[in-house]
Amino acid sequence: MSRGPYVALAVLATLLGSCLCAQERTTTPARVSADVYGGYSFVSPNFGTDFFGGPGAHGGIGGADLHLTHSLAVAAETDWMHVVYGTQENSTSFTVMAGPRMFFPLGSHARIKPLADVLVGAASIHSLIGFGNPFTGTSALAIAADGGAEVRAVGPLALRIEGGYLHSGFTARYPNLTPQSSVHNQHGRFLVEGVWHF
Repeated sequence: MSRGPYVALAVLATLLGSCLCAQERTTTPARVSADVYGGYSFVSPNFGTDFFGGPGAHGGIGGADLHLTHSLAVAAETDWMHVVYGTQENSTSFTVMAGPRMFFPLGSHARIKPLADVLVGAASIHSLIGFGNPFTGTSALAIAADGGAEVRAVGPLALRIEGGYLHSGFTARYPNLTPQSSVHNQHGRFLVEGVWHF
């Protein structure tokens, strides 16, 4: 008796089963994942100088990532900072930005995950001490580009460290005077954040 029909039926059943499994996988909704984070931020007065010291801006940062895939997320963050221009001038700055954040997994069980992002939003600055706001306006465009890594700790907790560039589009009111002329729009920034994944 020929085995041809049985082999054909077996191949047909295998192909049908594979198609059904593939259809089930494609119709199953993807699990949405996200994380929230918060920590410390430091911004240098000049990009490339006094990055880890000297007068600048420091404060707190918080935000969240909505993960669309394993590698791509939409990030949104807020950053409040105390700005020091000199010995006599102090202000507060508040920045809100959002944009894509890429993750580069080294493996399913890797404890370190490199990341990079480009964020766009707005910054505001308000003088608390001194002779008033040194800029022509209190709000301006803000753009940040960062790179860093996230290190898994325990369970859903992780530590994220980033370094990057922040541009704030403020225009000085009196560009020939000090301390306004020392306030630059190109900043280096350093972030240390605790992350909770859920």
